Amino acid sequence: MGHITLTDKTKERIALLLVRLGSDQESDVVNAARAITKALAAQGADWHDLTAAMTNGHAVRQVQPQPKPQPTTRPREDESTKLRGHVIYCMMFRDVLSDRERIFIEDMNERWESGQRYVSEKQAGWLRDIERRLRVFVEQGHGL
Repeated sequence: MGHITLTDKTKERIALLLVRLGSDQESDVVNAARAITKALAAQGADWHDLTAAMTNGHAVRQVQPQPKPQPTTRPREDESTKLRGHVIYCMMFRDVLSDRERIFIEDMNERWESGQRYVSEKQAGWLRDIERRLRVFVEQGHGL
């Protein structure tokens, strides 16, 4: 792939934007990165071309690490029983859940009924959180 020469105007724009990548504000960083991408694309260039321009033509290409898959664990029997209890409780009050939560709870219920008891830590945490919020909701007299 040949290197694209960036115009002085584009270089000046990118230099200003590069400073914003060091901001403490996440939105500033994201917006600066997007603006750099847009400025490069306007010249038919990409980040690799920018890197090449900064390293005297030696493009730096890095293989992106693959995200680690979410570990799926089979809960211990007592933990499995607790999680099943959370699912059953949430199913009783699923009509007050958001669509996303309701679909999640119904899916968890179907999985348990079919014998699939493997859940990720993230799923278990979300299930516990939904159940806790439902208990507070019911205790306040909303679910009766």
